[in-house]
Amino acid sequence: MKVTANEIDCAISTIDMVRKDAQSNPRYGFDYGWGTFSKIMRLLTSQSSGGRIQNYIFESLGWTSVPSSEGRGDVKNNLGQYFEVKTTMITTSNGSMNIVQIRLWQNISGYHVFVIDTLKNNALTHFFLSKSEMAEEVNLLGQSAHGTKSANAENNNKEWAVRIRWGLGEDFERWIKKYKQDTHLDGREATASIKICKDSDTPVLEYKSGVLR
Repeated sequence: MKVTANEIDCAISTIDMVRKDAQSNPRYGFDYGWGTFSKIMRLLTSQSSGGRIQNYIFESLGWTSVPSSEGRGDVKNNLGQYFEVKTTMITTSNGSMNIVQIRLWQNISGYHVFVIDTLKNNALTHFFLSKSEMAEEVNLLGQSAHGTKSANAENNNKEWAVRIRWGLGEDFERWIKKYKQDTHLDGREATASIKICKDSDTPVLEYKSGVLR
């Protein structure tokens, strides 16, 4: 499909507007439900959106961020349990779930992994693995996150990476069957006006009032 000059100008104008508004507001977009929030995040740079996405998930699930200096993962729940949280995005250029910087030595209760599939309207898939289950997956699929395995042989605090082709293969099916959680980040109340590009009848961002899903 051929893109018109006006559509290009409209897209650039929208991206510039969103990035400018987000620059001074670390909670930009947090009032919206996941469907709208995730679309807004795609207009930001990866450096700008990464932390926001994680913080949005933390806030939605009632988790408290943990200082990295504690060495006990990323969050703590209301029961006082500590967890590492990983987010990864499926895009046209990346078809794998990439879980990196897995720190098996940390004193935590488990790992929450969130996969955002931009090819399916930003559908969110949530996995939970206990510490022992993640160790099993690293034993099966683990790659050294930094350097080679031989170079890290004597390093007890080495970081691991697990990469699984999204939607394909036995490893993917195993994760779906064993670790997938029934989690929905819906129900936030929000309102927004419809913004129309100048000289165009096409809405740039169309948000409905009420609960956005």
